[in-house]
Amino acid sequence: MLSFHNLLESFDINPKTVRLVRHGYKELDPLEVFLRNPERLHEYSSWQARNKFGDSKYLAMFAPAKGTTALFLGL
Repeated sequence: MLSFHNLLESFDINPKTVRLVRHGYKELDPLEVFLRNPERLHEYSSWQARNKFGDSKYLAMFAPAKGTTALFLGL
């Protein structure tokens, strides 16, 4: 079975350095923005509160999907 953890490791990324971020619908629809203008989603994420993501090296971005699931948008 391929897990997200295994996927990260296959690209030599230490999973401990990755913060999982599931964007909501407060300011924007993350999937719509990702499909139309991915750079805007990156910009939106960079405006989060200082130290919101601690010392994480990477952010794994997700959009809400059906029920409690999420769609991986990128790292």
